[in-house]
Amino acid sequence: MTVAARAKVNSEAGSRRMMAHSIFTPGYPGWMEEVDRAIETLKPDAMKGYTIGDNTHKETSHYPWRLDDEEAALPGL
Repeated sequence: MTVAARAKVNSEAGSRRMMAHSIFTPGYPGWMEEVDRAIETLKPDAMKGYTIGDNTHKETSHYPWRLDDEEAALPGL
């Protein structure tokens, strides 16, 4: 949805007024493949990650991570 909104706004504005991001989720099964897919198909202007894991359900997150976590996060940076 954000990519479609970016395309519509930028087309109507005739500029790169709007940008879109994609989310990365270290630890989730297949997360690196999802990053590759997002880059290839969505072409995000930025990537965003929540170090607590699942931002919508912080209390039940199974995949919290730290930016300096060599096993979880660094492979994707």
